[in-house]
Amino acid sequence: IPYATDPITRLDNQDPLCSDCHRRKTHHGHHLEPGTGRRRLLPPDHPDHPHAQALDDTDTNAETADGALPSGQALLDLMDRRPLTDDEHAELEARVAANTARRQAQRQAQRVEQHTLC
Repeated sequence: IPYATDPITRLDNQDPLCSDCHRRKTHHGHHLEPGTGRRRLLPPDHPDHPHAQALDDTDTNAETADGALPSGQALLDLMDRRPLTDDEHAELEARVAANTARRQAQRQAQRVEQHTLC
């Protein structure tokens, strides 16, 4: 159970990791598979990693069904074919600002002070 969901630290609510796995999970984007007991620590580029699935779900066509600006590689391909319009540029700037704010909020939420016994 993620700490943000249940902010109580108990022995039965922990996934003890060696220092190397903890570093990979905390600082390098690896993801521990859901469940209990022994399970895989997935690197960011692994097909079963949640972020990899999110990337696979993005529209790879240059034009989206709802007319919105595409993302990922489709956006880069579109920009190679033609310059962005002023409206598209504004939409892209808004996306970047929203993603930056979301990441900052996530980082802030992760900064939870935990008291130790030492």
